[in-house]
Amino acid sequence: MSIFYDNVRVNTATVGTGTLDLGDPVIGCNDFVDAGVVDGAEVSYGIIDVVDPDVGPIYVEVGWGIYNLGAQTLTRATVLSSNNGGAKISLTGYAQVYLTVSAQDLMNITAGGHVIQSEGTPFTARGNLNLIGFTVEDDAGNNATKVSISGVPPAVKVYMAANFV
Repeated sequence: MSIFYDNVRVNTATVGTGTLDLGDPVIGCNDFVDAGVVDGAEVSYGIIDVVDPDVGPIYVEVGWGIYNLGAQTLTRATVLSSNNGGAKISLTGYAQVYLTVSAQDLMNITAGGHVIQSEGTPFTARGNLNLIGFTVEDDAGNNATKVSISGVPPAVKVYMAANFV
């Protein structure tokens, strides 16, 4: 999961499928610096290629990227969805980049901020994760007494112990 920021939308003159050069903010929006995005932050982004404003968006992409403050760029690390068969879209030089919350970011979150995970379902979390009322088991089903967040041991599974209604 990425770190989220509000109302960030900028223009980009990038052509092709490479790293995005971040330009001026769209009127009424913030750029990455004004929003407080820190160097190296992984963010959820969206791209709309606005090659013909009268026709509407031609190409769209949502993914996770890495922000470079000094270069004012966004590296497209993981494409989560696009109308280019799930691959990076090839930009024409007239696109907008915005920060968003992707469906993938919210896949394991329910009302109240409870993270719910069923047994046998893969779970990925990036950034801070607070677990309350949980059990941790190793591959043999034994209760584990500690989990290393900086290097989670292979095959550690986390299950919610409480039922949420």
